[in-house]
Amino acid sequence: MAKKWMTFVAALFAALVAQAQSQTTTKTNDFVSFDNIEVSDDFEVTYQVSDAYKVVWTYDTVLSDLISVYVTGQTLYVDFNRKGMSSELKKTYTGRKAPKPVLKATVYAPFFSGLTLNDNAVFNGNGGHIDPARFTLVMTGKAKLSDLIVDADVCSVTAGKDANATLTVNAEEISIKTEKSALVNMVLQSDRLNIDASGSSAISLTGDTGDIVSTSQNSAKVSMNGSAETIRHDGKGTSELDLISAPLQTADLVMANASKIYVNVYDTLKVDLKGNSSVIFDGKPQIEVVNIISSTLMHYTGSKRR
Repeated sequence: MAKKWMTFVAALFAALVAQAQSQTTTKTNDFVSFDNIEVSDDFEVTYQVSDAYKVVWTYDTVLSDLISVYVTGQTLYVDFNRKGMSSELKKTYTGRKAPKPVLKATVYAPFFSGLTLNDNAVFNGNGGHIDPARFTLVMTGKAKLSDLIVDADVCSVTAGKDANATLTVNAEEISIKTEKSALVNMVLQSDRLNIDASGSSAISLTGDTGDIVSTSQNSAKVSMNGSAETIRHDGKGTSELDLISAPLQTADLVMANASKIYVNVYDTLKVDLKGNSSVIFDGKPQIEVVNIISSTLMHYTGSKRR
């Protein structure tokens, strides 16, 4: 009898969840201000430039107890507590044919200085242009960022795991750090560019910068179209940099462990090559050799070696 009762209760709960799942709730919160935004797990957020600080969010009503939208310490949190789901809710929202929960929010603010995207969070900048003095972006999990324009003195981007970011940045100094399988696509204008790429991550850059300081390792790949003045690069692993379409005045390259770089240099090229590393260069630079040990220094022929 107890077993039948438990089965009945489970079936009833499943029916109630299915019914509630088709119902959504929309709420609006006005805030005095916030300077940072942190979004977690499955929320799809759209940014809207506004003089007011406000959030409008819509969600499956059955998930009400798992949704939190609040400001503390000048940080706006938009959070879905997936770990807090009951076993029945998990059954409803998991599986190949399971519906995706409705978790959408529009964030209104004149600008913000920091953005953290966790888990499966999605953030659409909606072409919004923000101009903080310093901007920091941190992404983890399978988070996605698109269509955001940043005008700042200093900009820092950190992307890990399977994160994917597409943005435009105009700043005196830009720092990009990627690891695991992260992807960063950036249109940029800067005086200084710092790159730290590892894992199987990829960075694709378009625009103009002054001095580049970069490190790459594992199988990371970096490419750039545009222009730069100088580069100091330390390459390891099977990482690869492709700057053949970004002419440089000078390049100072330390390469090892089968790493590879394509550069277009018209003044001075300094190389320290070990361990089957490769430098393929275009232009007619003055070449300064520190070391070439079991490695390759060759002129670019118009095709890239694989």
